[in-house]
Amino acid sequence: MIESASDPRRALVASTCYNDAMRRFRFDRASGSSAVLLAGALAVSACTSTAASPSPDPLTAPPTSATDVPTTVAAPASTASTLPPPPAALAAAPYDNTTAAAACTMLSTPEIAAQVRAPVAAGVPIAPYCWWKVGDNGFVALTIFPQQPISKFRTYPGLDVGDVKDLGESAFFASNKTLYVGALGSTYNLQYELGAEWVDANQSKLIALARTVLDRLGFVPPPKPTTTTTTTPLDPNDPTATPVPTPPPPPTTTTTRPRPPAVVPPATILRPTAPIDAARPLSPTQPLRIWVGGDSIASGPSWAVGEAASRTGVTVTDNEFQVGTGLSRPDFFDWYRHLAAVADARDPEVMILLFGGNDIQPLVIPGGSIVSYGQPGWLEEYRRRVAEVMDALAVRGRRVVWVGTPPMEDPAYNAEMRALDDIYESEAAARTPWVTYVDAWTMFSPPGQPGVFTKELADATGAPQKVRIDDIHYNQVGSERLAAALLAHLRTFTSLPG
Repeated sequence: MIESASDPRRALVASTCYNDAMRRFRFDRASGSSAVLLAGALAVSACTSTAASPSPDPLTAPPTSATDVPTTVAAPASTASTLPPPPAALAAAPYDNTTAAAACTMLSTPEIAAQVRAPVAAGVPIAPYCWWKVGDNGFVALTIFPQQPISKFRTYPGLDVGDVKDLGESAFFASNKTLYVGALGSTYNLQYELGAEWVDANQSKLIALARTVLDRLGFVPPPKPTTTTTTTPLDPNDPTATPVPTPPPPPTTTTTRPRPPAVVPPATILRPTAPIDAARPLSPTQPLRIWVGGDSIASGPSWAVGEAASRTGVTVTDNEFQVGTGLSRPDFFDWYRHLAAVADARDPEVMILLFGGNDIQPLVIPGGSIVSYGQPGWLEEYRRRVAEVMDALAVRGRRVVWVGTPPMEDPAYNAEMRALDDIYESEAAARTPWVTYVDAWTMFSPPGQPGVFTKELADATGAPQKVRIDDIHYNQVGSERLAAALLAHLRTFTSLPG
């Protein structure tokens, strides 16, 4: 088990060690097989040693200042006085919060606070889970998969990285650092994120919370097998004598804890309808509401945006990254429905999205056919999914900022990410000004060489700085560099102070 780093930023090393995993878990293009799911983020157990003894370079370099930001993000041409009418939100929500609301009854705020040792807000159902905000930049989440046995989740190759003994009917830690627990024929998934912290030191906290959930369910562990003993000495002259087994002990029992006040699942989800004015005056009591998230590439930047924005004193930021996820595999994590739920529950005025790293996988297209990357229909279906997310979020005046992927070291993978960036950029352009695109591709390339992978870029003084922790993800300096560019971009359409 990795000890928690004294500086939580050091956990960026653990959260982004997936470069070898990405290569090992690529699907076989020749056969179109998707036998290996969750490409690029699931074989991370080997990264724990890196987190325990990280390279000092990305963590001891001085933070990047706003003056180091390349001028690659253009301000939208529109101004507040000339903006077109914003799109309206869909009347019906594309998700159901019933199960998420039930999850909110499984843990109380004091029970979570006792484990994470930080302020915890009341649980909010945000499909697919109940979400408890921890401090300024963390959360605990509990997802219930009703009548889905835990054996189903063990079938995802690379997901199960270690059994947990004597917990529920069966339990394991996943390579995305969440905890799966089976009980009473259903599966419960617990997650704890704190900024960019993503280390194994949180395992004990998740196990303790899981035991609380099991207690609340009234789960009775099955009796352990006992060894056969004898109650009377055997007669050595009697060949028919057999040992008399000791009867098994009675089943253990547990006292069901009183549940916290239930969050009543609404029959109809009430979606916010008030117009959003991202350019309004900001104050500590009326802060700009920002949400930042995506796949593992978002781990460092989501933390860095929250840290940088908090220094203005007029923002509140929620951040979230889900390892091994993307827009390609809604059967594992459905981002479209989850983002819609986030938008309704938190009503952010700005949503910053980072996706792509895990999305070169077979897609199920309308009609049920499966197509692999490179086959006819794949790019069209992926474009449809990107457009669907943008249209669901960019409503009522909300601004959506879609961040492209940076260059990747592997040439084939790099070409794939460029194809995805082209989709993000063109779909955002079709929705200007409500959706804008930030070009990380150029920002993290050597000057004058867009698309060329490099681990180092010059700072404002011309000195080289490491900006990548591996051949895919950002390190601390790279995350802060991107965050500074994003805040500069936000200042083109909000009153966020400089």
